[in-house]
Amino acid sequence: MSKNITIAMIGKPNVGKSTLFNAIIGKEIAFSSSKPNTTRRINEYVVKLGDCNLKLIDTPGIHEPKNEFDIIMNSRAKSVIKTANYIFFLVDGSRTIDDEDIRTVTILKKFGVEKNVFLLFTKNDISDKKIIENNKSKIFKYISPKFVNTISSNNKSSINSMLQFLTEDVSNNNIGNDENFIIDVNTENDNYYISEAIRKYIVLNTSQEIPYSTAVVVEDKKYFPDNKLFLINATIFVDKESQKSILIGSKGTMIEKVRVFATSELKKIFDCKIELHIYIKLKKDWRNNKQFSKTIY
Repeated sequence: MSKNITIAMIGKPNVGKSTLFNAIIGKEIAFSSSKPNTTRRINEYVVKLGDCNLKLIDTPGIHEPKNEFDIIMNSRAKSVIKTANYIFFLVDGSRTIDDEDIRTVTILKKFGVEKNVFLLFTKNDISDKKIIENNKSKIFKYISPKFVNTISSNNKSSINSMLQFLTEDVSNNNIGNDENFIIDVNTENDNYYISEAIRKYIVLNTSQEIPYSTAVVVEDKKYFPDNKLFLINATIFVDKESQKSILIGSKGTMIEKVRVFATSELKKIFDCKIELHIYIKLKKDWRNNKQFSKTIY
């Protein structure tokens, strides 16, 4: 009988959660960038490992909230901690831990989940052993993790050794078989894939406030099976008038680049023709609009 295991990837922004998530799966599900807070919502994917079904959960980085949307992103991350069988707590191995790392580890202690925490120091290709040992001693004042190691998403052996320990622990401690476990989470919400394809180009190709001030909403979509055509209408919301002109670009060049890039990404996902229409609208200070923020991926 297969065992169903839920794993939550937790940590501050930009420590490599989405990169590790993709590395374990073997393909890009959650896009990552050098900019913090790229991940805004819970991403789930199930992989088969031996007799285990591993539901991997990528989460937004836990950070000091500055607005309602930040509070919502933090709550999304916290919501999976209590229910996960294991917690992958990621810490940047090249830097001394800071207040955001401590914020995360105190949450783990508060929720009483330390017995199933894997403390993973990322970026081991540029990590510093002295920094890691110092970070360990600070973290151990709060929790006693089950497993501690450095890891690199570019080093498959470090990932495989961690997963081997995980499967052995599952077997030895009879962990798993969550009755609420859903095997088909890989059939993810279409709106999420569409919004992320659009947002990916914006995050990777704009700077300053633009990546954080944009929200993508899929207004409507329809698939025409006879023509294998997926028609999509989406809106990019910005919170300042000046951001509209930046995203539109001279003679519409920027928004056309967004559309072409997103269309290409979506063709790979849906394997059909894509007709994508993108609009830009102003919604002032949307990140402090609690009701609207809850709808954003």
